[in-house]
Amino acid sequence: MVLATTVMWVDYHRAGLRHTALHAADEFWENYRMDIRFNHELDTSGTHCPEPVMMLHGAVRGLLAGEVIKVIATDPATTRDIPKFCRFLGYQLLEHSQSGTTYLYYIRKSQV
Repeated sequence: MVLATTVMWVDYHRAGLRHTALHAADEFWENYRMDIRFNHELDTSGTHCPEPVMMLHGAVRGLLAGEVIKVIATDPATTRDIPKFCRFLGYQLLEHSQSGTTYLYYIRKSQV
């Protein structure tokens, strides 16, 4: 356990983060996430099922094949609904993450 703690502290220190508590691991990994470039952003914050998916469906209609949309949501149901939406329509869910009560999704429109 001491080794893991030391390694994590060194990684925090290298990243320039000034955390003293190891429970801040979420912030640490947030800084190391894949940098995804997106063409469009859709903020569905404050809406509830089924509105986020309906808004996403309308937004992807305007995307060109291969473009990426970033979706910001606060509805926990999106963790189930958006991945199913992507599978059903053949879109690529590049990444999804959660920070507190905010959910982020990066979706690439299929090359149809």
